[in-house]
Amino acid sequence: MADVQQSGPLVGENLTDETWRAIFGADTGITNDRDGTAFGLTLPPTGDDVEIGSATQDSTAVVGGFVLRIPQSTTQSLTIPASSNGGNGRTDLIVLRLDLDNFTDDDPGPVRLHRVGGVEGSTTVPSPTVGTTGVLDLPLFAITRKLGQPLASAAVSDLRARMGLMYDVPNGAPLPSFAPLGARASRGTSVWRRDVVGTSVDWVQESNLRTVLAGTNIATTGADWVVRPAARLSRDGVERWANIVVGLAGSPVNPNQEVDGERRVARLLGADRPPTSVPLTGFAQNTAGLTRAAQGRIDPDGWVVWYWASTTGRFPTGSTVALSGVWELNA
Repeated sequence: MADVQQSGPLVGENLTDETWRAIFGADTGITNDRDGTAFGLTLPPTGDDVEIGSATQDSTAVVGGFVLRIPQSTTQSLTIPASSNGGNGRTDLIVLRLDLDNFTDDDPGPVRLHRVGGVEGSTTVPSPTVGTTGVLDLPLFAITRKLGQPLASAAVSDLRARMGLMYDVPNGAPLPSFAPLGARASRGTSVWRRDVVGTSVDWVQESNLRTVLAGTNIATTGADWVVRPAARLSRDGVERWANIVVGLAGSPVNPNQEVDGERRVARLLGADRPPTSVPLTGFAQNTAGLTRAAQGRIDPDGWVVWYWASTTGRFPTGSTVALSGVWELNA
């Protein structure tokens, strides 16, 4: 049987472009874009040349493992010819193209800005060339230009894809401020992505699987109180919702600070404790079924407190208190 396996790079020999692409070919995207301006597009009021680059940082991208860079405060021109159609015009695709067979000169190298021309009279965006061998395109923008229309008035769709590292951040530690767009970070059970928020770059928490806990899984019991099976707590990213249902196992009580004092009826688990006190509302029901409105709060230490202003009457052993609220954890 013939030996068809291949390995590289070879010891003591130059690394070929084919082997390089075989190793790093999966890497395609804009890298290290800290403020969202990498490969920014400028449309002139006259002429047929757009300008691509950034005033604040190098524009760097990897296509099939090969890099292209436009230095900070410089731009690269690319011609977008005028359209001959006054209806739909023509939609072109601006890409970074890797072509090892045809882009063989050293300046600028195997990756360069390229226009994939569309069809006159059609708004369909032309398809980029993709594949593990041969030509590979990284789309940047789709631009639609009509007959007699200056480039400054053309319609543009931003298609820039960015890639970044994955950071593992300890619980309680800040998310890295130096991370570029496309980066992700895990902290505890949450995953964050570096994204554009308004006009700036910030961390955005990605949607986590919503989980619901019940009964004693949401809190430990307080003195003279038991957490009942009907209690519920929902975890959805940093958001928490709880309906805390407890029963009085101790002596009859009036939860007025001037009578029997506030009642600590349960204590939330550490993963669910709010950064500041959270107000709670609900009801208290005695063993005869008489129901009254109830108030409470969750303190940052996790204690669930029940209180009211009445100075008369005590709730008997076996009474039920249900308190609900919504809060967010520290970002």
